[in-house]
Amino acid sequence: MVNLTGIKNIKNSFFLLSLKKRFHQEKELSFEEQQNQTLIDIGYKLKRFREKNSICLERVAIVTMIRINLLEAIEEGNLEKLPEPVYIQGLIKRYADAMGLNGEQLANSFPTEKTQETSKKSLLNLSMPQLRPHHLYFLYVSIVLLSVSLLPRVMSSYYMLGKKLKLIIIEQKKSK
Repeated sequence: MVNLTGIKNIKNSFFLLSLKKRFHQEKELSFEEQQNQTLIDIGYKLKRFREKNSICLERVAIVTMIRINLLEAIEEGNLEKLPEPVYIQGLIKRYADAMGLNGEQLANSFPTEKTQETSKKSLLNLSMPQLRPHHLYFLYVSIVLLSVSLLPRVMSSYYMLGKKLKLIIIEQKKSK
């Protein structure tokens, strides 16, 4: 006889693989495919938890202030019905927090383009010096001191220029 509960357990264990294990298996997938697969996993977890606790989707929509069609898209793993990935992370976080799950962890498991750009930028920042607030303060004080020290010179040159102009005007009046 075939043990049906054993088959069900094997089937369930396939669906309940942790996100980390699936991530390692999907290294050859494209970025969009990774996003889609991760969203399917997250949506499945959220939907399963919601149904397990007998919470209707309308109640979640009221608590999270997320439209029902967006909650359904998250649960279905449908990226086409959802906004930009950064906003999807926020929606996942709110949804999971409302369910009492770790929203931060679930949201961070959803890959966004921003996380890839950040890693590229961090490599560029290693070679570039960082401006700190005290550097900017020093620059500001230097500019103020320089402008205050140069102000009398500029004013005296205008004063001298004004005297020269008066002399030129007086000489022109005399020559007429």
